[in-house]
Amino acid sequence: MKLKKKYQSYLNTVLNVSMVVDGIIGPKTETYICAFQYKYGLPVNGLLTSDTRAAIRHEHRKIISKMIRVTNPKFAVFVDAGHGGLDDEGIYRTTGKRAFHEGLQLHQAGHYYEGHENRIIAERFIQQLTSAGINAIRVYHPYFDTPLSRRASNVKYWLNRGYYGYLHSFHSNAIESEDFAKLRNTIGFQVYTTKGQTLSDTIASWHYENTKIRLPNWKYLKQSYIDGDVDYEANFKILTDTDTQRFEKFGAILEEFGFHSSSRDCKFIVQEETRAARVDAALATAVQVMYHLENKAV
Repeated sequence: MKLKKKYQSYLNTVLNVSMVVDGIIGPKTETYICAFQYKYGLPVNGLLTSDTRAAIRHEHRKIISKMIRVTNPKFAVFVDAGHGGLDDEGIYRTTGKRAFHEGLQLHQAGHYYEGHENRIIAERFIQQLTSAGINAIRVYHPYFDTPLSRRASNVKYWLNRGYYGYLHSFHSNAIESEDFAKLRNTIGFQVYTTKGQTLSDTIASWHYENTKIRLPNWKYLKQSYIDGDVDYEANFKILTDTDTQRFEKFGAILEEFGFHSSSRDCKFIVQEETRAARVDAALATAVQVMYHLENKAV
């Protein structure tokens, strides 16, 4: 019933008609389905076949995109903070994505919360972008761990309406081991992109160097043996769902800033000097990407 109502509503928009949206595929709805199928070169049978549904969705999306479209395309940084954060009651809203290191203060008496730290950096980054006159679009919830598909849909919504730019997703990494020394000493910075050569590889290289310049006395991990670039390539959903061939002037990177399974890295990550340098590096990357894309012919 709900599915049928949705397609009745879509047909009203696409065909500019006003059938009752009741979820009942009666004679009138069948007539409009036939009219749509005829108009778009599909077999005319009055049925909501998979091809018909796909065509209706496509045409509906085109119309809606034109209804809310940026008049003059604008550069924007899409800012993502991985996982959930702390709510107003101080409850961490993510299962896992945390660590405990006795003797350290961290976020709450030895507890490190990845999503909370990601939000600290993301919010400061957004503030710096705004101060620099750069559009920033937040794609995460203040504390819920929003599904990756929903975050990606948020990004594509604005790209379909004329924005361009890149996605910067903030995270920290972790390993599992019963070896205490290995846990403590696995440290460092990584930046991820999708597989293959795209604009994202260039953005990742810029951000890697920008971070290294500002925090030189740290470990920097790279996967250059794959294709000569510093970035690691992986099919993380937030990257694969946004960094598509449809959007030529768009890239997506995900940074793993330190290992929260390491007490050494956790202590380093939460220092105010580290946070400031991290945000400064991200801003430098944003400026580089903006100037690059604003001078790129499409």
